[in-house]
Amino acid sequence: MDANSSATASRPAKEVLAVQGLTVSFGERTVLDTLDLTMQASTITALIGPSGSGKSTLLSAILGLLRADAGSITICDEAMQAGNSASTARIRREHIGMVFQDGYLIDELTPVENIIVPALVAGVPAADAEERARAILAELGLTVQERATSSFSGGERQRIAIARALINSPQLLIADEPTGSLDPANRDRVMDTLMALPTQLGCAILLVTHDPVVAQRADHVMALADGKLTATVHQSGQAADR
Repeated sequence: MDANSSATASRPAKEVLAVQGLTVSFGERTVLDTLDLTMQASTITALIGPSGSGKSTLLSAILGLLRADAGSITICDEAMQAGNSASTARIRREHIGMVFQDGYLIDELTPVENIIVPALVAGVPAADAEERARAILAELGLTVQERATSSFSGGERQRIAIARALINSPQLLIADEPTGSLDPANRDRVMDTLMALPTQLGCAILLVTHDPVVAQRADHVMALADGKLTATVHQSGQAADR
């Protein structure tokens, strides 16, 4: 990829995300109860749990979209504060990439045009952003034609969405049910793409999923229930680190 990605890949393992004592309540209901979560570079953590268990609440807090009642969130040694401050926006822009279940691509744009949007927002010149986008596509093994993104398959669209999330070389990639709308074959292709990223780029991936096949491919699996995170046991028999 580009020079920024190469630099990322060469970084030694470090703490990318630290959530400490996070508490979030809605009325009398405590959704997250003094929750702790740490993630190191070059690792994948799967987050599982039933609907309504607080997974979306946790993601919103990490992204600075939701103000917690107590606790702290640190991303790449920077404190994430909820709100619309310039600091919060900068941390998201510089350190976090996001992949959604439905991709949220702009159908009328080509894949490259979709991918460069976050880079343009970050102030990268259009020519440099396009060069970076094409390098990412090549790294992911994607060959795309210059046609509307709406014409691509669901699996291809999700891999384009992953490329878009990588355009600013994030150190934390959050993937919220990225395979939820895909058939098993496309699910596996998308997961193959995601699984390669920590080694290639040195990033950490927080993967929210309901699919046990997807979860078991992560380095660590954390179950969220009753406001608490619990490490589950991998197929190898090793407990995930908390």
